[in-house]
Amino acid sequence: ALRAGVAREDIWHEAALLERLVYKNANQHRSSTHMRRLRKVCRLMSHMRDLRLGGLLSDLEAMALVASTPPECGGADGARTVHRLPVREAAVYAMSRLLVCCGVLQAVPAAVTAAADA
Repeated sequence: ALRAGVAREDIWHEAALLERLVYKNANQHRSSTHMRRLRKVCRLMSHMRDLRLGGLLSDLEAMALVASTPPECGGADGARTVHRLPVREAAVYAMSRLLVCCGVLQAVPAAVTAAADA
């Protein structure tokens, strides 16, 4: 469900449209409250786009597939078993990016509501 939500192009088209509208009207309305709030929404959406969550989800899936493959036996007698696990640093990096993404996603509805109320 998360992958489908990230892969949807309409949210990124709307974000690009909003950025263009803010850019075109920035000088005329630069000191207004609603323009500051719209800039905050644009900034949050830009952070979301920069996180590249779709690629991150693919990386996590690939790490999980590697970790879940059955172990290989080293010889005919089965003396050695090799476990393939994801690198800890890669998992920490992916999880920290997911946490940042969650923080950004939690801030978006409040920013959108504040911009709509202005």
